[in-house]
Amino acid sequence: MRTSRRYPAFCLLLLLWGGAAASAFAQAADSAQAASAQAFAEGVEAVQRGAYAQAVPLLAELVRQAPGYVDPQHGAAAYWLGRAYQAQGDAPAMRAAWRNGLDALRQAGRFDVRLGDASLPALAASGQRDDVQLAVWIYLNLLASLDADLLPEERALVNRHLAHLALILPASVRRRLMRGEADAPAEGWSMREDAGHLLVAWWRSQDPLPATRHNERLEEHLERVAYAGQHYAYAERPTGLDERGEVYVRFGKPDRQLSVSFNSPEIEEVFQPGVTVSLSDFPGNEFWLYGHIDRAAYYLFVEDRGTYRVGTTEDLIPRPLRYGFTSGRGTQKAVMLVAVLQTIYRQLGPLHPDFAPRYSEVEDYADQIAYARRFGGSGSLNTQAQPPSVFAEGFLVRSQSEDDQAYGRREQYVPRQYTEVFREEEILPVAVRTARFLDDDGTTRTEIYWSPEPGALMPSKKQREQLEEEGYGAFEAYLLRLTTVQKTAQYEDRVVNLTHYFIDELPTRGEAAIPVQQAVVRGDTGLYHLALEWDQHLPDRRRSDARTMALGPRVKVATHRVDSLRALDADAAALEMSDLRPTYVLGEVTDPDAFDRAAAPYPFSVITPEISLGLYFEAYHLAFGSDDRTHFEIAYEVRRSGASSLLRFLGGRGDEITSARSTYTGASRTARESILLDLSEWQGRGELEVVVRLTDLTTGRQVARSLRLELSS
Repeated sequence: MRTSRRYPAFCLLLLLWGGAAASAFAQAADSAQAASAQAFAEGVEAVQRGAYAQAVPLLAELVRQAPGYVDPQHGAAAYWLGRAYQAQGDAPAMRAAWRNGLDALRQAGRFDVRLGDASLPALAASGQRDDVQLAVWIYLNLLASLDADLLPEERALVNRHLAHLALILPASVRRRLMRGEADAPAEGWSMREDAGHLLVAWWRSQDPLPATRHNERLEEHLERVAYAGQHYAYAERPTGLDERGEVYVRFGKPDRQLSVSFNSPEIEEVFQPGVTVSLSDFPGNEFWLYGHIDRAAYYLFVEDRGTYRVGTTEDLIPRPLRYGFTSGRGTQKAVMLVAVLQTIYRQLGPLHPDFAPRYSEVEDYADQIAYARRFGGSGSLNTQAQPPSVFAEGFLVRSQSEDDQAYGRREQYVPRQYTEVFREEEILPVAVRTARFLDDDGTTRTEIYWSPEPGALMPSKKQREQLEEEGYGAFEAYLLRLTTVQKTAQYEDRVVNLTHYFIDELPTRGEAAIPVQQAVVRGDTGLYHLALEWDQHLPDRRRSDARTMALGPRVKVATHRVDSLRALDADAAALEMSDLRPTYVLGEVTDPDAFDRAAAPYPFSVITPEISLGLYFEAYHLAFGSDDRTHFEIAYEVRRSGASSLLRFLGGRGDEITSARSTYTGASRTARESILLDLSEWQGRGELEVVVRLTDLTTGRQVARSLRLELSS
């Protein structure tokens, strides 16, 4: 039976009105959008032609109504409003406009390159936690935008940040990012399509303190770039910085800083008739010393054509005084040069030992000149054992050679970058080793074995004195807090684990140590990374009670990273093997069962002959044979490299090799095995490589694992 539904007339009218209303609303929205686009276009055009008084009301009203408004061609309205305020000299209004625009975009999950780039320096330099965190968000989005289709203006802005990054980026990372030559200038890089993604992941991997929710190294980089841009700007270089600024980005503030002054009494002798040299001929200069990084880490910057570049001490000497010592006025010029050298090295000599011998040599010769003038007259200068012209020429040659050698040492020994994050911290030496195992659910379990080095828990004398002044007089108990962070393949935090250890009854002297500790993380299935941080605190007994122990001052810190771990294969058809877990017992043990009962994990890298060393591992997915049993062979080889000095002298490797193999039968597809290694006959030093190879005798499949140790007598 057919039924029909009839509507009252007023209901039909309502439906008709609703359709008309929706259409009206859509038309109104389109009209509002068109009005916004018109206001934006007029505001941008006014900024570009310098009509800022006209631009501000147009853009301000637009931003009030839509703070996150972004035009595909010209970017965020908040950026252009800030530009107009900036041109009017209203810095607070500029910062407010940019901050409001950023907040709106961040809430909407959007980003604008122009707005982010313009806002970044002030936020990074402010020192305010919220501002710095916003700066980090901006910077990572700028790098991520490399993977987008940027406009030429946007690409140029991002390239400036790439040029800063090129100053500190390891060559290995640059090779991963680029299609072409890794040493090419940043503005000429031909980047991979996912370069932005890789750079963001690299910065996440640089987080020095995984227990905090901040990336201190990235924040430090942004603060350095902002400071360098404010104090060492030079638009003609890709970085927008002169060479002082580029060094500052790499290393931060120098330990010692000096500008060689030429207002000394000795220098007055230079301003004599016959040699056209004036005070303005001496270049501006700055000497920076980074003694906390390396003895070779010092830079002499010399002003040259409106900028500062890394120079040598010869660059401090006006050109007329560097040559012409054989001319008629050669003696006079050489004497003037000695006065200049005396002025230079008297100031540089106390700062670095590379300059002390030069200062001594110049000062000694200046005394000879003074003596000759006093007792022999000016004509006696050329009758000395080393006339001024000969001394001047020889000294300049030797000085340039020594400066070249110093440059070579700097290139060889000074790192590409240095962080100040740990400069004020005492470091806790911790031995760490990890091993992966397969859990029943198919995920990978990572065991972490660790122990502070013997005696390492005791604070230094300087730190003990400082703590005693603060009222902490006992150093026999500590709180250790271990933060273990499991990171995804892109270095994003996946799981953060926090464990506390209370250590007491520890002797205050000697090689006090604690038993080897173990931590476990679970659930990994692909590529992952681990970041570990140990924070050693004194207990604050003033705030502790019977149930809790409060953290007192931090005395030491340690960090450790294990990058690019791969989860074990959970495929039941694939033979798999855990990592090797070294175990040990002090003294000689020949019974394997007794060894297994007493053995503890061994996280240290150095092994001595009095330690009995074993290896524990697990095998997975062994195949059953026709007898419903598993049959497998375990073979191991221990190779000590560099053991024989005679063989090394004759051109050989001088390796010693010990190997053994055994066959086993089991009733399970998983085998848990231990090997007791006999190293008692090996004396002296050398590097040990242990390789364990497992062969499934049913299928013929093989899998192997290895580890390295250093043998010490």
